[in-house]
Amino acid sequence: MGTDGGLRPVLSAALGRAADELRAWDVRARGAEPDAVHQLRIAERTLRGLLKATRHLFEPGTTTALEAHLRNLGRGLSATRDAEAGLELLAARAPGSGGAAVPADVVVRLRSVLQAERDGAAAATRHRLESDGHRRMLDAAATFAADPPLDAANDAPAKKPLRKAVDRQLRRVLRAAEAAAGADDHNAALHEVRKQAKILRYTIGVLEAVPGAHLGGARRSLRTRAEAVQDALGEYGDSAAFQELVCAAADAARADGEEAFAYGVLYAGETDVQRRALARYRTALADLRRG
Repeated sequence: MGTDGGLRPVLSAALGRAADELRAWDVRARGAEPDAVHQLRIAERTLRGLLKATRHLFEPGTTTALEAHLRNLGRGLSATRDAEAGLELLAARAPGSGGAAVPADVVVRLRSVLQAERDGAAAATRHRLESDGHRRMLDAAATFAADPPLDAANDAPAKKPLRKAVDRQLRRVLRAAEAAAGADDHNAALHEVRKQAKILRYTIGVLEAVPGAHLGGARRSLRTRAEAVQDALGEYGDSAAFQELVCAAADAARADGEEAFAYGVLYAGETDVQRRALARYRTALADLRRG
């Protein structure tokens, strides 16, 4: 696959790399290898992000079905990974970890909720990965990559349209950030910023690995800056999700006639985490805006 700088061979190579990664991590996830679900989630988002960032280059509607299948896969994988991330965060807040002192009964309740969520999501994921529909999706991704259905007007040298695609995705990140600044649901809006930053990061990452893409140094440098935005908002989002878990567990504890003060302490402890994460986000966003 292409090294001549033509858009068709370059996109075919990039999509092929992403589809191959998806299939490789699918095998590992079905084999229950450590971290495989997380890596499969990244592979899914990389392929879906590349399709979304370059969708305008293809014949109208030709990416819709594949994107929908990938999105559904991602939702299932996210539920598993989010519970795993919650367990990791809980371990960091538990006694003996250097965090705030958390009573053992609080840890037990929170851990049991997260483990149940993780196990339920993992079972659903295993079922999905063994399904005929999932296997057809993997085949469809490979077929799409082998012969991408480019709009005839876009079957040209890769350099200009791919650079424009990166620029378009950068604008999506910045528009999402502007919308988040005044949004009523600030957490949901920041999550959207993170999603758009991920697409930018993953798209550049897979394109820059393909000879002939010719993104240029300025656009390649956006990848690490988008990652900084993503990481800061990831820390913020994990902390906010943990607070939601703590609130729900506190309500359950009260319903069982238990003291809920420790849950309030645990909830409040996330405030500094979120403040620092948002400070990092603002710095990273300003760096990304410089283009």
